[in-house]
Amino acid sequence: RKVNPVVKLLQDLHLILPPRQHHIHHVSPHEEYYCITNGWMNPVLERINFWRRMESIIVAVTGSVPRADDFSWCDITPPGHK
Repeated sequence: RKVNPVVKLLQDLHLILPPRQHHIHHVSPHEEYYCITNGWMNPVLERINFWRRMESIIVAVTGSVPRADDFSWCDITPPGHK
């Protein structure tokens, strides 16, 4: 797919999220690289386990388990699931 030259420049300058980081965000199990605007903070937040800690707080407060329903919205059944 052809990318607009202005968008390409902004991605190359990391002013908006580059395709590689966007792809990481979309790869199962969808547990990392949540900063999808420019990606600058992704490596730092991953290094300090920021997202894991936030998920733990959400589970403690709400009881909702992250990604528990990931496959309920698509036709894919992961191995070992029925």
